[in-house]
This record gives sequence, C-alpha cells and structure tokens, in this order.
Amino acid sequence: MGYEVVAFRGTDRWEPQAIAPEAWDEFVRAEGLRSVDRVSITAPSGEVITMAGQFLLWSGHSFGKPVTLTIRDGRALSVTNPDDETIRWLARAAQRFGARVQGDEGEFYDETWPGRSESPPYNRPLQPGRRSWFGRRSH
Repeated sequence: MGYEVVAFRGTDRWEPQAIAPEAWDEFVRAEGLRSVDRVSITAPSGEVITMAGQFLLWSGHSFGKPVTLTIRDGRALSVTNPDDETIRWLARAAQRFGARVQGDEGEFYDETWPGRSESPPYNRPLQPGRRSWFGRRSH
C-alpha cells in the first residue's frame, strides 16, 4: 500500500458526493483519458499482478507511461504514489467536475503544487481570538 491522493466532491473524502455520469464522460473526453477494466503491474520480484475494477489511464505525463487512476464507485478518483506532475495535473483536471484533491495526511493540493498546499492544521487560519502555539509565551 502506498500514499494515496483522492479527487472528490464534497467535504469528506470518505463520503464523497455523487458525480453525474455526464460529468464523468465530459472529464474523460476533455482530458483524453482511456477507460479500462483491468490493469497489470510488475512486482519487484518480476511477478505480474492484474487487478480488475474501474480505471482511467492518463497518458499525458512527461515520463511517457500512462498513470493509472482508480474510480471509486463513480464518486471519486484516486492515484497511488503520485509525483508532483501527476498531483498538479489531477488538481487542475478535477476542477472540471467540481472536485478537490486531498492526500492521505489531510492536505489539499492545487495546480501550483509543490508551491502551495493547504495542510491542516499548518496553513489553516486560526480561529478568532486564538494565537498559534509558538505565539504563546509563559511568564
């Protein structure tokens, strides 16, 4: 299992809002994605592992190999162990269906990654009247 980044609509990545089939179709078409129901990977041991499910392949990455996106119940997309280029693309592309992109540690990404992310609680505004922990002083 690796680090996962998820594109979803709503406020909770574990309970994403439904995405209309038309929006999925438009997203796939606009981004030039290919839909497949099986993907195969080669393990470090040389063994080929094939998985069945709903997947999209993005072929626009600069390294030339397709990046596999997993479709989660027609509600979200996930990618495992993405590099910066993949995160930037997904954050930009997810805007087509009103989604946002969040990593396993709760951080949100946008198309400027790695220049900026909203990583809770570090970049989240403080509640009114509260000071950050490093702003407090003991007397």
